[in-house]
Amino acid sequence: MSKVHVLRYLVKQRLAEAAEEIFGLFERTIAEYEEEASRLKENNERLKKRLHPVFNPKVHIEREDVQQLFVPKEEQQEDPEPPHIKEEPEDPEPSHIKEEPEDPEPSHIKEEPEDPEPSHIKEEKLQGLEEAE
Repeated sequence: MSKVHVLRYLVKQRLAEAAEEIFGLFERTIAEYEEEASRLKENNERLKKRLHPVFNPKVHIEREDVQQLFVPKEEQQEDPEPPHIKEEPEDPEPSHIKEEPEDPEPSHIKEEPEDPEPSHIKEEKLQGLEEAE
């Protein structure tokens, strides 16, 4: 064999080894990603199971509760307020709210002094001066 053939054989062999090493690393990386995806999927399912009761609550109504909802009007008029609810008088103004005194005149509005002469009198004077000239 010539040196060129030997060199070609060695290069092909080294390339094949490198390709196998690359494919091995690729397969391991894919396996790691699949494991992580599986763990995340299991974690999501576990969290969904925990949240299911929150988003889909089961309401259990006792017979007594239903009867209280459908009380005849005559009984409602006799007892307008259930005994367990106490109403306190409303405070007309909560103590934590302080009312500031209103400014009778806003400070950002600038007032111009009033002109003692109406505008039509000024015009007549100007016309009189122009005619005199």
